[in-house]
Amino acid sequence: KNEAWVIADDGKVLHGKGGNFQPVAFTEGKPVALDAAGADGSVFIVNDKGDLFSYADNGWAQLPGQNFTDIAVQSANIAWAVDKNRQVYHWDGDSWTMEQGVHLSTISISWNCNDS
Repeated sequence: KNEAWVIADDGKVLHGKGGNFQPVAFTEGKPVALDAAGADGSVFIVNDKGDLFSYADNGWAQLPGQNFTDIAVQSANIAWAVDKNRQVYHWDGDSWTMEQGVHLSTISISWNCNDS
């Protein structure tokens, strides 16, 4: 889609298409982690309080969960998060499940966008 989402040095959330970045209002605290890698265009953001939000229909909606420090998104129904205690959680589109015995400081995922 030739799109990118970033958190700028000044804390603003920016969305770019074709290299043209525009600010996207985020008034729910300071953004600290953002992942827009969802194959379906999903965008998730974590604020400085550890709250999680998703972007849809030109606005942010808070999702369940708290104390998160990092997020990795595959789609609106598949995501992974790390909390302040380094505990890992899996999102299934409805709720978070703690992954027992897994502790990380950051998280990322990749997915194959080529069907062949």
